[in-house]
Amino acid sequence: MNLSNGQYRSNSRPLCLPRYDYHRSKKQKVAAKKQNGKVNWYTDADLAAEMNALSFEERHQMEEDIHGVADMIEETETFIREKMDEMWAALDVMSETKKVAWDRAVFLRPSFAKDRSLHLMFLRAARFDIQRAAEALVMRFEWKKRLFGDDLLIHRITWQDLTPEDQAMVKSGFYHLIMDHDRTGRCTLYSRLCLWDVSNPKTFLRCAHYVVDAFQDHPEIQRKGAVSIGDVRGSWKSSFLQVIKVIGDAKEGIDRLPYHNASGHMLYDDPAADTFIKGIRAVMDPGHRMRHRFHIGSNLEIDYSLRAFGIDVSDCLDVESSTGPMSTAGIEEDIRRREEIDEEWRRSEAPYRDPSSRQALFPNPQDIILGRNKKVALAWPGNVAYHAVIAQFARQYLLVDDRESMEKTLIAVEILDIIHRGHRARFLARKETVWEVIDDLEAQRKVSQGLRDAARDIRENMLRGVSQKLR
Repeated sequence: MNLSNGQYRSNSRPLCLPRYDYHRSKKQKVAAKKQNGKVNWYTDADLAAEMNALSFEERHQMEEDIHGVADMIEETETFIREKMDEMWAALDVMSETKKVAWDRAVFLRPSFAKDRSLHLMFLRAARFDIQRAAEALVMRFEWKKRLFGDDLLIHRITWQDLTPEDQAMVKSGFYHLIMDHDRTGRCTLYSRLCLWDVSNPKTFLRCAHYVVDAFQDHPEIQRKGAVSIGDVRGSWKSSFLQVIKVIGDAKEGIDRLPYHNASGHMLYDDPAADTFIKGIRAVMDPGHRMRHRFHIGSNLEIDYSLRAFGIDVSDCLDVESSTGPMSTAGIEEDIRRREEIDEEWRRSEAPYRDPSSRQALFPNPQDIILGRNKKVALAWPGNVAYHAVIAQFARQYLLVDDRESMEKTLIAVEILDIIHRGHRARFLARKETVWEVIDDLEAQRKVSQGLRDAARDIRENMLRGVSQKLR
């Protein structure tokens, strides 16, 4: 632990850090401060109170999870179907303001609405708590939209989607998923906090999002859950307060990750790190906080301590090691395997991306989409380009005599030719789980209606201008 910059200070009195409470409004927090006459601190007594509030069954389940001896939930087909139906119902009644990103994703990729593997991953992460699973799902999409934008919201995040800065951070091993590293076959999310560079919080969170996304490819790991290990040792790139702030700001996303966090373990070799340990504990969700254990000592002492919980990460503890899953070679090998899975995914979706295909899982950027979500449709790149073409021909359409219906039809046909041949775009109508290309006659009717609307707007603007001049 690097103490030279004064990040940490050890003294004889117990350390208290502010309790992060994001569920209260600003007014409630101010009122609490006035009532107490001081800041609302988080102490060991608070942790004890949280533990005492649990029932015997809850504490027993937690201890079994931490030691890796808990039974997995039996997932019969009937059980899964019932939970899926309950989750879909919970999503339907959820407030629209909470699921803006999710609604956009479902509109653009209708199959998401009933995607078994996607919903089951979040149900497993929440141990089939319906409300928690539904909230985690919509929150995951909200964070995906914030970090990667609208263009990637409905797509898998691949290695190629990361910037060079993102890729360098992932390769550093700041946060890495290691398979089968405890006695029950659970995976380990190993984090070296000395490598955390949070000077650009968005880059840091994008990389963490990419690492955690690997859970979608491993259903068995979803069932078993994961063990989180935070290695606090070494000289840090970012300050203690910077790290705490980033974790606190991203708390709503961290608390709803798409995997079951069975237990967490913090590793440190300097008593002064107690400041950071308590800080991390303060910003944790209570469920995660009570599942965390702390280990101090040398590599050997920490190794023995972790083995008591059924965890063997002896090949990860040495930062300078050139072998093992946390070495440069080990991380690069995992990235290569991830890219192979990404390539399989791209090949499976390639037919639906083909502009000549009559069906699509999702629209291409150049496609014109028809549907009830006008806010998304109007801003869709293909729709914007389509309306620009309509605007180019609107004045010509207006000048054609109403009795010359054939000439108006020819204008519509010319626009269709530009859309199909020039833009390589399709007119897509949203069905239950896919988008389908509408027939040419229906597309021509849509274009003609668009021309009439644009011509009417031009006429009204002209009349408005004449009326203002006469005044």
